[in-house]
Amino acid sequence: MAPFEILYGRRCRTLICWFQDEVHLTVGPEMLQETKEKVELIREKLSVTQSRQKSYGDRRRRPLEFEILHCRGPVDYEPALPPQLIRDDLSVEVQAAHIKDTRVKKLRGKSIRLVKLVWDLATRDATWKLEEKMREELYLYLFSKG
Repeated sequence: MAPFEILYGRRCRTLICWFQDEVHLTVGPEMLQETKEKVELIREKLSVTQSRQKSYGDRRRRPLEFEILHCRGPVDYEPALPPQLIRDDLSVEVQAAHIKDTRVKKLRGKSIRLVKLVWDLATRDATWKLEEKMREELYLYLFSKG
């Protein structure tokens, strides 16, 4: 008796040789060819899907919109930014371009006013913020327009 049969109480079933109810069925080159064809079909479908995703990403990719002073490493750059944007802690302040939308979020006992701020007109980056915080954080110029 084979070790597998002793451990599991049945004969081993592999792709090459199937033992089922005392019937010996040997898999020949036909099954191997069929398996190869299926694997090739799966590879083709994966390739088509990856190509589609890559072309979508390539269409949406934008060039960098700032000048690089010098490269300090493979992914470490020093960009050239206007001095009024750079703070002492080297963080960058970005001014909101305009308010795109407003809404009132109703909670159990109160209502909160939200505004959707567009930060960059080119990329259309936008976030929802509390209106009262935006009025406190020197964004009054956005509210005086409309």
